[in-house]
Amino acid sequence: MKRLVAAFIIISVFIVACSDVDTDKSGNGTIIVNLTDAPGDYDAVLVDVQELRININDADTTEGEWVDLELDTMGQIDLLMFTDGNSIQLSDDEITAGYLTQIRMVLGENNQIVIDGDTLELDTPSAQQSGLKVNVHDSIADGETFNMLLDFDAEKSVVEKGNGSYSLKPVLTVSKM
Repeated sequence: MKRLVAAFIIISVFIVACSDVDTDKSGNGTIIVNLTDAPGDYDAVLVDVQELRININDADTTEGEWVDLELDTMGQIDLLMFTDGNSIQLSDDEITAGYLTQIRMVLGENNQIVIDGDTLELDTPSAQQSGLKVNVHDSIADGETFNMLLDFDAEKSVVEKGNGSYSLKPVLTVSKM
C-alpha cells in the first residue's frame, strides 16, 4: 500500500510540474542598434532617420513579424561624424526573442550632401517608402542582449547623377558586436 501511495504522489507531482511548464518559448531579449560609417570624400552626408524596423521569427514559425524599434536618435544624422570606430546609438529596445531575418531603416525627406560648402539634396525614393533593407540572419535568445552595428558606407552610397544632382543608393552592412 505504501508503494501505491508513493507512486500516486510521484505521478501527481509529475503532472503538476508538467502543467506549470512555461509555454512561452520565446521570452524577451534586448536589441541595441548602432550606426557607423566609412570615411567619405564629402564635407557631410546627412541622412534623415525616421524609422527602424526588424523582422523577427518565433522559433516555432517560418514567417516573420515586422517590429518597430523605439529610436533613441531620430532625424538628420551626419554619417561622416561616425567614422574611425565612432558610432551613434539608434535604438536600445526590448523585443521578443527569436530569429532576426532583416532590419530596415526608413529615411525621411531631409537627406543632403555637402560638397565644398554647398548643400545639395540627395534623392532617396526607396529609402522613404520601404526602407533600406539589410539581411541579418542571427538569433536573439531569451534574456540576451544583441548588439548590432549598421555600417552605412557613404562614399559608396552617394552617386553623382550628372547635372550637379546626387542620389543615395545605400551600401549597408550589418555585424554583431
